[in-house]
Amino acid sequence: MSYCGTIYKLPRRVRTYAKAKEIHDKTKPIRNTNTRPFGARRDHDKYSIEMVSGSDDVLVYYGRRWASGAFITYHADDTITIKRATKWGSSLAHQVIEWVLGIPTDGRLSRTNLTINGGKYALNYGEELKVRWSDNKWELLTIKEYHDWRINRKGANNVRARYKAFADYLKGFVSLRTEQGEEGENPVIYIPISEYVEAFPERVEDAPKNQDGSFQTYAQTYRCRDNRFFRRNQPTPQVFRMPTSYNLRDKSEKHYREDVSDYLFLVLSNDSQKWYKAALIACAPKNKSWHEGVWSLTPDNVHFLSPSQPTKFFEEVILKLHSDEAFERVKLKQGQVPTHKYDGWVNKEEGGN
Repeated sequence: MSYCGTIYKLPRRVRTYAKAKEIHDKTKPIRNTNTRPFGARRDHDKYSIEMVSGSDDVLVYYGRRWASGAFITYHADDTITIKRATKWGSSLAHQVIEWVLGIPTDGRLSRTNLTINGGKYALNYGEELKVRWSDNKWELLTIKEYHDWRINRKGANNVRARYKAFADYLKGFVSLRTEQGEEGENPVIYIPISEYVEAFPERVEDAPKNQDGSFQTYAQTYRCRDNRFFRRNQPTPQVFRMPTSYNLRDKSEKHYREDVSDYLFLVLSNDSQKWYKAALIACAPKNKSWHEGVWSLTPDNVHFLSPSQPTKFFEEVILKLHSDEAFERVKLKQGQVPTHKYDGWVNKEEGGN
């Protein structure tokens, strides 16, 4: 792990109550305060150590006290409580635990994964894990059950079978438009914007104007004679907005069901023109950038994609729609932590760790 510069100033391998108490007693408070720095004195607003009034506990704080609370607590019985008290600063929180206690960590966002005796244990925001250093190894004192969503192969295959006709069409659609890149480059999908304009003529509109009356410019992907790709801005009186308004993957959005129903009307139609439109939608940009999917209408408009995106996109759409059938909740073995990969794919609430 690559550590933040301030981490190197913290005490290392503080694994017992006696050592934590010694650090506390030897550290002088910052002048005119009761704050004892844990590490460099100039970082006292980020890392500090104190004892609880009326208790023998030694507390190590990471971050502002009013926002974080105790981060690592050393108890007189030589047990240690680790708490993810902040949602922010995840990477630094991992580093503090790993540096100060010597427990390997990883994770993201508001979760820290601790590797103890070969197993992984998740520490989410607001949760605590209690450990003890004994016989030169860590002992986990908090036993938790973890669950995760997994794909039910039989159910997922049944869902795929229902949409196989269009999935095969989409695969062929992508294959016909896939071109090999130059040496060392990945293949790309080549789709002229004119195909989109023909299928969605209602999305052609006048380009907005600047205050001086000139047309606003939009970035366009452009293929020049030597087969290289680049982007440039070009003013144009008309623009085309890609059909990206279909919300087909974010189940938390208000119009998700309505948009998916409209899309499946095209997919299940067995009509070549409707399949053509559905395939173009699967190949449309998925970015949420403010200008994404807006193209200047010029003769050389080109749209490029990675060839694996549309087919994966469509499978995600149908598995999310039929998540009750395609996924199952499983209890993980001790030492395994949930990936949370499919939490946003299912209809049911997560229901546990």
